[in-house]
Amino acid sequence: MGTVLASAIFTEVSGVLFDTSAVHWTDAEKLRYLNAGQRQLAIFKPDAYVINDEYKLVAGTLQSVPDGSASFTNAAAATLVEGIQFIKLVRNMGITGLVAGNAIPIVDMAVMDAMNPGWHTETAAATVQNYMFDERDPKHFYVYPANTGTGYVESVYSGKPADLTATTDAIVVSDIYRQALTDYVLYRCYGKDAALSPYNAERAVFHWNLFVEEIGRMDLIKKYISPNLKQPDPSPSRM
Repeated sequence: MGTVLASAIFTEVSGVLFDTSAVHWTDAEKLRYLNAGQRQLAIFKPDAYVINDEYKLVAGTLQSVPDGSASFTNAAAATLVEGIQFIKLVRNMGITGLVAGNAIPIVDMAVMDAMNPGWHTETAAATVQNYMFDERDPKHFYVYPANTGTGYVESVYSGKPADLTATTDAIVVSDIYRQALTDYVLYRCYGKDAALSPYNAERAVFHWNLFVEEIGRMDLIKKYISPNLKQPDPSPSRM
């Protein structure tokens, strides 16, 4: 959670725009842009807003990141933040979510399929031995053995930042993204008048490029956080 207030970002933005009275670009308008910027940041750079919490798995091998509904709660019965992308499983947390258990190593699904084609239909258990992930399906992952729907795990995933509702609210992401979010809001503000002024169109592109440079390229970041790059051994721990 950040500490930078929306109003602080808007003061900087209004100074660049020479609109310190917020007449042409209102604070309500800039607040919409700031919220959009936080969401865009989380999409482009999934590790910008990471959630680490426990939750109960559903029955079967196919699992998903929390969807922001009451179907996904932690051991304290708090609804978890909606997920954008799975990052990794850490460990088992028992059937209450309070008891730390064995670590959960990742394995290659192709290896699992080749060595044990019937693994999806084996007897279910509350404890997870391995998990698998495909970057092309970022909101889902698989566990072995199939879960009974009673086992909790500690999971790490990229969350969707909650919208700010007032200028006195602090940004949800880390303060290190203050400048990137400032440039995103400027991009949207200049984009508002892009059709009327080629200069504003150029300024919009300029601040968009700054935003992208400040957060890094999505394709590189996405590969960096993939759990498949952190596996020391592609073989399942036990069949």
